[in-house]
Amino acid sequence: MGSGVVADGEGGASTRFGAAQPVGAGALVELNQRLATLRATLGFLSLEPRTPEFRLLHNCFDTWRGIGDIVAGMARQDYDLELRRYNGRGWRGMFFQSGFEHSLTSHAGAAWARSPWQAVQRAAADALRKRESPDAAPPDRSLTDESPR
Repeated sequence: MGSGVVADGEGGASTRFGAAQPVGAGALVELNQRLATLRATLGFLSLEPRTPEFRLLHNCFDTWRGIGDIVAGMARQDYDLELRRYNGRGWRGMFFQSGFEHSLTSHAGAAWARSPWQAVQRAAADALRKRESPDAAPPDRSLTDESPR
């Protein structure tokens, strides 16, 4: 886990997920490797920080900088973020496919959480999950209530 987020002026960024690269022969392989790293990171972030390793990961990503790193990783996958705060009751993160002007498509990911980083992490994981298996049934949210009180 290296340097911070630095815009490259062309919509790309240098992040913990790797430096910006021009599109070329090896770019697809590199993009797939970054996607795998992003998925793994989001998967581990969904676990409770009970071990020192998970606490370290959460210390890196449960911050505004961490949000920027997730957003930069998702931008490489052609997603834009919308993040809203609701009167101190919680945050809603939504990832939309770039170029759709924040339209709710089948690949949009959304999540509600008490912290902005949890909302962003969960929304990113949701968007990637939907993109990978768009025909999968939506998760059963009837067992949990994450709405603001």
